[in-house]
Amino acid sequence: MEVFGAPGETAANQLPQFLRYGPLWIRPHAAYRFMYGNGLQATAGNQQASAIHELAPGLLFNLGSHWSLDYTPTLRFYSNSKFNDTVDHSLALTGGMRYEDWVLGFSHGSQFTTTPLAETGAQTEQTTHATGLTASHAFSSKVSADFGLNQQINLVTGFRNSYTWSTLDWVNYQFWPRLSIGLGGGGGYVMVEDNSHTQGNGNLDQTYEQLQARINWRATQKNQLSSQRRFGRPAVQHRWFW
Repeated sequence: MEVFGAPGETAANQLPQFLRYGPLWIRPHAAYRFMYGNGLQATAGNQQASAIHELAPGLLFNLGSHWSLDYTPTLRFYSNSKFNDTVDHSLALTGGMRYEDWVLGFSHGSQFTTTPLAETGAQTEQTTHATGLTASHAFSSKVSADFGLNQQINLVTGFRNSYTWSTLDWVNYQFWPRLSIGLGGGGGYVMVEDNSHTQGNGNLDQTYEQLQARINWRATQKNQLSSQRRFGRPAVQHRWFW
């Protein structure tokens, strides 16, 4: 939570000294969520209803203005004893730097969760790791390019794991200061590792390609309209394989 005061009052809004160590800033945060659901899978074919309380205290570490690390555990409590209370973990690292005419970016996120899933029919442990590398370069005042490499690993206990590598690259042209268009193309490869009890002999690995176009128009300094369209074979989303 940020508090903004009148000009000249910035000193009153600084973090306490015990939350600052040179270029390192520590920002605590917390969230609470209440949910109620029915049809939740306690075990295969056994649907239950439950109230769910989630408490998520976390810490955000800012190292200068270019790198940040966030860790947030989520404590989940069920009113129905058919479900086990769990603790999820989320870790996110983002950063970037400028090298000559290039702007480089890095991001990584890991999540460790245990939730009831209709696909598995029970509370299921999942681990997801997503890593991204980006680079942007302006060739002139009107032409620029964006490049991206991504890796996503989905691990599901007792089921099929997937490993996805993909890229999506853009060429942008700015017609006017507030109007630009872009054309992007890329593809990916999905490798599937079958750890389920009903393993098949078929090859589940897949490839895909995609072509996209986008238009960005900034009506005012605060309002922006963006439109994006995908052509050809759509990118296949591979979060679950059964």
